[in-house]
Amino acid sequence: MNKNIFIKKLNKERSGIILIIVSWVLVILVLLAISLGRNTNIDLVATKYSISKARSKYLAWAGLIFAVKQLKLDAQNSDSAGQDTLYYCGIPKTEGFEPENIFKEHKLGDGYFNISYRASRDLMADNKRIYYGLVDEERFININTVSSQNASVLSSLFMVLNIDEETSNNLAAAIVDWQDNDDNVTNNNGAEKDYYLSLNESYNCKNAPFNSLPELLLVKGMTKEIYGLVKEYLSVYPAIGGLKVNLDTASYNVLLALAVEAVNRTMNADIADAKSLADKLIVYRNGEDGEEFTVDDRLIEVEQIPLTAVERNIFLQINRYRTKQSNYFRIQVQGVDPGRQIKTNLTAVINREDYSIVYWNIN
Repeated sequence: MNKNIFIKKLNKERSGIILIIVSWVLVILVLLAISLGRNTNIDLVATKYSISKARSKYLAWAGLIFAVKQLKLDAQNSDSAGQDTLYYCGIPKTEGFEPENIFKEHKLGDGYFNISYRASRDLMADNKRIYYGLVDEERFININTVSSQNASVLSSLFMVLNIDEETSNNLAAAIVDWQDNDDNVTNNNGAEKDYYLSLNESYNCKNAPFNSLPELLLVKGMTKEIYGLVKEYLSVYPAIGGLKVNLDTASYNVLLALAVEAVNRTMNADIADAKSLADKLIVYRNGEDGEEFTVDDRLIEVEQIPLTAVERNIFLQINRYRTKQSNYFRIQVQGVDPGRQIKTNLTAVINREDYSIVYWNIN
């Protein structure tokens, strides 16, 4: 073969190989560029999300500070200090000062926060309504203040919620035993350390106050189903003290439970009398418009309510648990960054006596 022809053929083959290599390099570079672009885009999205989440978080904290400010203003207002209705709960009673206006989508910078909660008046109702404002813990039954002497209040609540009598009594006794400081079984229905240590996955009876409501799931007889029914009527604040309920803010079911428990202490009374009393208290409390959570909500003045002699007797029994002063408030804030609709939920419990945070959770 001619030398020149051989060299030309070799150069041609080399050029083809180089072209293939260059093509593969270009393909690899394109793939790297696409990959880097995707990673950059993912990083950018993640960064934007982090910024939005941080904004919503600080909006939630700002909402908590705002709510505490309302508690302080309420304490300075002679017309409403220490007098809480559903409408004016922990906030000053001032004309034109409406909870929805100040707590719904309260703007701050480019974002806003909501302070609200969900609850229902009707027995076992699923259609819960959104209320804008604060929740006093005294509207609930505080399980840390239930003792062997008043455990029937708790069992009455369970029965009002359609839990059978035996289960209700056993649960109430077991709850007392979980948080009291002795090893004596309450009413022969409760449970102390011997029961809990006999379980396959054993643990000790706490014999100390509940720190949170989910802790109830550790108590003998408490199921997820029962817990789902009762949790919205219970509290763990304060950790010590006697059983006190604010009748001006308590739900219908809590009022009815107190009345049912009182029936057992009152001669010639029955469940119908308890229901009639609870209905009358709610009707009076709702004011002239007949609607709860409106500006004309009233504090209960039993002298102004047309009660029968039996109902009045039942109320006298209930009255020993009554407090007119709520000191612990649950504040549920949602901070919202509207740009990306990122939300942060913050729940805190505030002691009104010194405005300290006794509990908080954020997510």
